[in-house]
Amino acid sequence: MLASTLVVRALWYTGAAKMKRTLSVVFAVWFFGAAIMLPYFNWQYAVEHGFMTWMFFGEIIPSAKALVWPYYAFKRVHDGKNAEPSTVLIRSRNEFTTFLNALRFSQQATKIINRGEEPTREIMAQIIQFEKKALAVGRAVDCNVLNSVYPELVLSHTR
Repeated sequence: MLASTLVVRALWYTGAAKMKRTLSVVFAVWFFGAAIMLPYFNWQYAVEHGFMTWMFFGEIIPSAKALVWPYYAFKRVHDGKNAEPSTVLIRSRNEFTTFLNALRFSQQATKIINRGEEPTREIMAQIIQFEKKALAVGRAVDCNVLNSVYPELVLSHTR
């Protein structure tokens, strides 16, 4: 009888120690996840709702979301949103690359002009060639896609 009581108590205490260890690991993972997700949810709230709204409600709503971050992590996995990059992002990246190429051609022409050399026919032909390339590449850019991701980017460079 005494031996069985000692065995049960030993198992109980061993199980409690394992349970404490397991719960402390789970709590540590949850805590560090919340510490990482808090700035992310604050940034996301500020981007979606604006700076002033974030100033007033930024510590309430994003903090609550950070506390229940496993819900959002599992929801995102089961929704399949992180399976492939968004086609909008891929298209905007391609449009932005095209836009940068147009700017690079224009800058090449500007560099030639700023060298301060005497404008000969060859130099003028190079400048015109780079400007024509810049216009051709720039016309291929879909401004609506860029403006949806980078508001007023195209407008500020086409004035």
